[in-house]
Amino acid sequence: MRCRCLSSEALSLACLDSNLAPKSRCKDAGKCLDQMQSMKNSLKFTLSLMSLLFVPWAHAEGPVYAGGFGSAKWLVEGSVFECSISQKIPKYGEAVFYRQAGEAVIFYLNAIENEMAAGSALLSSVPPSWRQGLPAEEIAYVEVSRSNRPVNLNATQTRVVMAELVKGMMPTLTREAWYDEARSIRVAISPLNFQGAYQNYQDCVIDLLPANFAQLERSSVFWRSGQMELDGA
Repeated sequence: MRCRCLSSEALSLACLDSNLAPKSRCKDAGKCLDQMQSMKNSLKFTLSLMSLLFVPWAHAEGPVYAGGFGSAKWLVEGSVFECSISQKIPKYGEAVFYRQAGEAVIFYLNAIENEMAAGSALLSSVPPSWRQGLPAEEIAYVEVSRSNRPVNLNATQTRVVMAELVKGMMPTLTREAWYDEARSIRVAISPLNFQGAYQNYQDCVIDLLPANFAQLERSSVFWRSGQMELDGA
């Protein structure tokens, strides 16, 4: 017997009425319900997977630059002199965390072509598309310059950005375009794969020298008259 799949409510009513539906027909109807549920689950999974491919600004006024599900990668580089962790942002440039031996960590953007106007940009923490139940939060207003390195954060702001990435949020910078005040330029940093890269970055930081060359160059070493060797101090 070929089964025509009705709605679950209609099938339930039909099977409750023994005069309308014999047992064999209800059995076939049950198979239809199982098929329908399987199709629903498959559709939900497909939609969930598709949501990972997009950033959460479908109607933004102006360009949004952010790494997608397949392009968000972190690169960790380092030596005993410096450590960095960076992410390429398609069509925009690069987001970089950098720490030199003897110095605090900083963050900056490298832009291929800086579209942001000089002034104050909003730094916020935005939930990615797969965490839309969480609220966005403003972090601070930061200075933007008209250069290919438009944003430079201090150590405190940088640590906040890192903490938001560890939590799975997207730190986002928003500033009007220099060529059109009505357009907003948004640059977002993806948290995908950050935690593993961050651990590698921390391992690099542990091995940094206590001071860099510039600091040592400015240091003075005092010798007592007749002293031939450095003391323990």
